[in-house]
Amino acid sequence: MTLKIAQINDTIAFTFMEQLVEGTVLKIYQNSVLVEIKPIFYEMYKGELLNERTVVNHRRYKCLSN
Repeated sequence: MTLKIAQINDTIAFTFMEQLVEGTVLKIYQNSVLVEIKPIFYEMYKGELLNERTVVNHRRYKCLSN
């Protein structure tokens, strides 16, 4: 099975603290992507997050749109 690698500005979903979170891809790395977490999800977890951006491995997300 091949992975669908997200592109810049794609919306992806990934798991954070056992909850589904969505964000927008800002930058693509070899094994991961830099994601800006959508504001509604950031507000829910801002106590656990240092900022609204995080890095997610390609195997740990699913593309929702492009």
